[in-house]
Amino acid sequence: GSNNLKDKFKSSLLRYYAKLADARITITPTLVKRCQKEYSGLKFQLIRNPTVSKKIHDLSLESVDHHWFDGKFKIIITASRLDSNKDIITLIKAFKLVSERIQHSRLIILGDGPSKDAILREVMDLGLEEKVWIPGFKENPYKYIGRSNVFCLTSLSEASPMVLVESMYLKIPVISTNFETASDLIRDYQNGLLVNIKDEVSLSKKIELLLSNRELSLSIAEQGFATAKIDY
Repeated sequence: GSNNLKDKFKSSLLRYYAKLADARITITPTLVKRCQKEYSGLKFQLIRNPTVSKKIHDLSLESVDHHWFDGKFKIIITASRLDSNKDIITLIKAFKLVSERIQHSRLIILGDGPSKDAILREVMDLGLEEKVWIPGFKENPYKYIGRSNVFCLTSLSEASPMVLVESMYLKIPVISTNFETASDLIRDYQNGLLVNIKDEVSLSKKIELLLSNRELSLSIAEQGFATAKIDY
């Protein structure tokens, strides 16, 4: 159909301009391999997105006036556009399992987007209104991330997930779904944890592991910080 023709035209146009270019750049090793396969005979360079800076650290030190951060609770956090690709519903289902076993756990979902109503409904359906906070978009998410115990990203796909790198830079242990480019950043059980997409049971177990195993949590946080500082 017409969409197929558009895709072929777009692909031809990209190949034409790629051949003319003096340099061809992508932002992850996976994308380098994909582009070199798709545009055979052309070389692509890796230049990662510049992501972290001292400003992120400084912003993380700003005060937070929410009582969940008084030291009594274990905080799981995510920050993203609330759309179907981010699959926040799986995170909520996983948190339901976590909350049944770790009573003082709490979930914070920062961001806004078209899936917000569905996310709010899921929270209500699972009876989690007292344990999940969805404040919407925050100008400074880092002050919340930097005081949390675990950062989770449950996306179905990403190119280069900056919020993961930023969380690692703030020495927060991260868990990510194993989408195509995740392994460019995360080395499982070294600088983060990986879980299969849409697997709330596995995700809940990995969250509980980080909340209960302080030694592993600190080790992952330190190695994550090193990755963010050196590579980004």
